[in-house]
Amino acid sequence: NMDDRLRNGGRDSSPDNMMDEDESSLIRHLIRSHNMRRPVTSHSNNIPINQRIQMERNNGEELTERRPRLDPDTITFGNGLGSLQDLLGGRYSEYDRNDHPRQNVIPRILGPQTPSRNQFLQRMLNNSSRYVRDDVDMSSRSFPIERVREEAVEAKKWLLVCIKEHSHTSSFHLNNILLDATVKHVIDSNYFFVSYYKSDEDGQKLKMFYKLNSFPVVLILDPRTGEEVATLPSNCIDATTFCNYLLNFITKYSNFLAKDAEYKKMYGELLSSQPCLSNDNSYRKRRFNGDCDDSIGQPSTSKKFRKDDSDSVNVIVENGTKLTTIDQDDYKKFSGYPCSESSPVFIIVQFPDGKRLSINVYDNATLKALFLFIGGHGYNVRDFYIIYGYPKKIIDYTQADRTLKSMGFEKRELIFIDKKYSNFCLNYYSNNDFDLDMDVVEEVNDDDHKDLTKALNVETITKDDVVEIIESNVESIKRQISGVFATDQVRHLLFKTRFNSEEVIKKLKDNPDSFLIDHKLLPVEDDVRKCKRIKMNETASENISNNMECLICCSQFDLKEHKKLKNNCKHCFCKSCWFIHIKNQVDMNNAANITCMATNCDVVCLPTLVSQITDDNNKGSFELYNNYMKTLCNEYIEVHPKMIKCPGTDCLSVIFAENASYKEVKCSNCSKKMCFSCSFQFHAPANCSNMIKWKRKCEDDSETSNYIRAHTKECPKCHTTIEKNGGCNHMTCKFCSNEFCYVCLGQWKEHGTSYYSCSKYNDDMKAKTEKNISKAASELKKYLHYFGRWDNHLKSLKLEEELRKKIKEKINEKINKNEGTWIDWQYLYEAAEVLTKCRFTLMHCYPEAYYFTESSPGKELFEYQLNMFEKAVEDLSWYVERSEQDNRSHLSLCMAIAERNRKAVISEYYKKFK
Repeated sequence: NMDDRLRNGGRDSSPDNMMDEDESSLIRHLIRSHNMRRPVTSHSNNIPINQRIQMERNNGEELTERRPRLDPDTITFGNGLGSLQDLLGGRYSEYDRNDHPRQNVIPRILGPQTPSRNQFLQRMLNNSSRYVRDDVDMSSRSFPIERVREEAVEAKKWLLVCIKEHSHTSSFHLNNILLDATVKHVIDSNYFFVSYYKSDEDGQKLKMFYKLNSFPVVLILDPRTGEEVATLPSNCIDATTFCNYLLNFITKYSNFLAKDAEYKKMYGELLSSQPCLSNDNSYRKRRFNGDCDDSIGQPSTSKKFRKDDSDSVNVIVENGTKLTTIDQDDYKKFSGYPCSESSPVFIIVQFPDGKRLSINVYDNATLKALFLFIGGHGYNVRDFYIIYGYPKKIIDYTQADRTLKSMGFEKRELIFIDKKYSNFCLNYYSNNDFDLDMDVVEEVNDDDHKDLTKALNVETITKDDVVEIIESNVESIKRQISGVFATDQVRHLLFKTRFNSEEVIKKLKDNPDSFLIDHKLLPVEDDVRKCKRIKMNETASENISNNMECLICCSQFDLKEHKKLKNNCKHCFCKSCWFIHIKNQVDMNNAANITCMATNCDVVCLPTLVSQITDDNNKGSFELYNNYMKTLCNEYIEVHPKMIKCPGTDCLSVIFAENASYKEVKCSNCSKKMCFSCSFQFHAPANCSNMIKWKRKCEDDSETSNYIRAHTKECPKCHTTIEKNGGCNHMTCKFCSNEFCYVCLGQWKEHGTSYYSCSKYNDDMKAKTEKNISKAASELKKYLHYFGRWDNHLKSLKLEEELRKKIKEKINEKINKNEGTWIDWQYLYEAAEVLTKCRFTLMHCYPEAYYFTESSPGKELFEYQLNMFEKAVEDLSWYVERSEQDNRSHLSLCMAIAERNRKAVISEYYKKFK
């Protein structure tokens, strides 16, 4: 500490940091001299030292501004006033009014120079560098980030990036650490170091791209891909600890050998390993983050694995549920075909063990080819991702039916196979998860403005996973209750109670018989549980006497077969009647509530009975049982509070969420977004009930009736609808020839020739009719007002989708022309994404506003927010369409304002459900 050293006579406990009496007094003298006012003239060195000091006291006010005063006993650094080294070096030219070159402060104050004096001054400068850490950088301070990346690639070193603020205590503390001799040696030997301020252009780029919220921050980047490898702690540590982090990283990762490493995203979310190009297959790195799992995906010793039964898992094997060996050439069956619209794609596949293989396919091939190629080399594709592209994209086996062209594969691609570490990993560079963090609007970063449209703990599963979840619930209930209950019975009770396990356990323990009867698993009366047996004539053969007569078709069937086909009610029917009855119910999408065919018997038929009825080894029985199980599973999903079917076209996935309601979820298979409550597109701030009514109103003819009531009238005799198309009020109905007045609907013969009797106001006769007509016209006008705005934003969304594609093409074109990288132009695409997201939310504000009444609470506040939100969206749209001609700062400001208004509207939406 500087002041401690001065108070102690320039000494501390370290023998290397000794400072004699002359040095201590010199420092105090320099500080006192610094506090004086000194003129800045080109001939000041020719004036004796005592005269110059006197001249500064008398005339300094006219020549220079007063410098910041330094207290020798309480001297502090890092506050923007400079440092002792600045003082000794005379670097205060910013205080000069006349822009004269500053002369060195030390010769002017200390007088004549001698060799011994120069050596003493040099020793003083060396000592001062130990006391003060200047805000300086070791390399590439003013170089753009792209140039630094290129130089780091050539140097084959990790890129160490420091981003800090100008006047912040933590930044000055970090300067002290970075200028430590040992830290500098470690960085110079193993890293390529660059430093930026947050306010710089490159600092803003890095801040937005890596979504940085706190500063200073030190990142380790892979210069070839630009991806973040690690984030080093920059606060509350000393130089020794920081140096240990740097050395540990090099020890574990070495240079450019991070192909299996895993990195930690901000907010604590785990990412799969970031791909780095490497030809060295002999080294396996471990994670830099010590709190994460150390396991790395290993290739399996066998090429056999089990297939899931769902349709989405057919990418692995094709023949049922048996263990199957995949040949390494099986992928060629799905590698595409040459045609006028297809192009060849050369793909290099890098496996977790470092091995690289290449394949040639066409862009009309499906991802199924890649997964079969991976499986053929011993990897279970259910446990591994395919990672490709920059920014990084992640795909798994659920997307196997998509083509390479639809996934954006180029003519040459490098893909990486990486182990799945979490089902809830999010793509770090996903544009859909754009989190605005701009200095211009600090409110966006507050906890009150978090994006509430994202549901947590959401997973995309298959229907086989649904069956596993339900069966685990059934087994859990059976372990907790006393008594013997069939699995089918417990499953049906869960279905009837909307999978409320606690209710099922409680009622089965309290009164099981009553609970089973209430849900039609047992008949109401015991005497109907058995059906009266109908015997044949005594003259019949013994074989015939063992037959039963079907109560539906009156045919005979074997009694032994009847024992297999009995339901809980014990009514007997032949197998063919059961088969037809079940088929008819399944065709009507009713599998969970199939009841007995007997009169006044509503006992439910369970899957065990259906399995016995369809046990024949023929195609019809097999198809019926499969259709029955699929329908039954769909009904379970519809009533399960934690599951919804994905509404995407031809998508068989199911969305499972632990704690999601009225929130936006996304299917990882088809990327379809939806509301978890109603399965529509997410519609905040409109609630589900209003959105359903609005959809129905837009699709049916409900507003047509309003138009008819507002612009037409009915004949008072036959009630035929009549529209007036002329000026005369004398109307004649073509159907009943009734002549009446169009104004009052009275008989025309009651009207005189000189005036209409209906011109007289009659409150009793006209009030009700006029009220109905006025109400219909008002409702129609209100609907057309909101529908017009809804439809206008819907059309704008379609146009802006094309604009987003053009922006992406323009960015790729600029990158190909070496006019920057994706980091330089990504803000344009992100602005288009923010515009789409905001306009989509704005569009769904109008259905909610339509169903507001005059007495609705919060109506005025909502309309005010809607007005501000619409203005912000249109301003953003204007700047996005002119993005290349206008200032980027204006675009960023509009993005921040629009996003802030969007989140404000959505936050009000969620307050309704608290």
